[in-house]
Amino acid sequence: MLREPTRRAISGWKYHFMFGFPDTDRRTFKQVVDDGLAQRSALEACYMELLADHRPNSTFEAMLLVSDLPIEHQRDVVMRCFWGRPDTHDVQCNAPVENEMTTMHAHVDKGVYIDQVRRWFSLLGRQNFFIWSLEQWVSDNVGMYEKLARFAGYEAVGPSGFRTVAELEAVLAVHWNEVATETPMGKKVPDIDPADQQRLQDFYRPYNEALFEFLGSRLW
Repeated sequence: MLREPTRRAISGWKYHFMFGFPDTDRRTFKQVVDDGLAQRSALEACYMELLADHRPNSTFEAMLLVSDLPIEHQRDVVMRCFWGRPDTHDVQCNAPVENEMTTMHAHVDKGVYIDQVRRWFSLLGRQNFFIWSLEQWVSDNVGMYEKLARFAGYEAVGPSGFRTVAELEAVLAVHWNEVATETPMGKKVPDIDPADQQRLQDFYRPYNEALFEFLGSRLW
């Protein structure tokens, strides 16, 4: 399940600012955006440089992507460009290199879904993924759950699912998260400058459009 990336970045930043998990990150949202855009620029520059080594000598019209490479070459490029450089990803929490904790504060890069989806599909097969968005879930959680269940091989309401539609609706109606605006110590989460939010929305726009074209549907 994906989420509109600007809202996802804001939510992730607020959560980590409030709880300092897994390590303290007290950057402002402007700093998060500044860091994320700079890191993405450095990452793509590195990708372009290394991908040039994999291009044939003949005229190459289409952009070569990391996901176009054989699996072993994908890993080599990602290891060298992402994990192997200090300027292409967040290193806020001082975790060891290639540890998932290192990316906990990568609020901007996590929203470039097209990279992730292409790579997942190339490695594990497009037919093995059901991709939807939080926005679609909020709009019609019962309908979306029914589609997800069918993809998984069972009916949402039936012998292997809920007994009735009413039971399904009752379960999906429960809210498990409450919106918080203060840290556990009572410190208020700073307000976000609309200009920084707009800057991030503008940054994500081409990546979102590429994602929708690749999937054949708009997610938000």
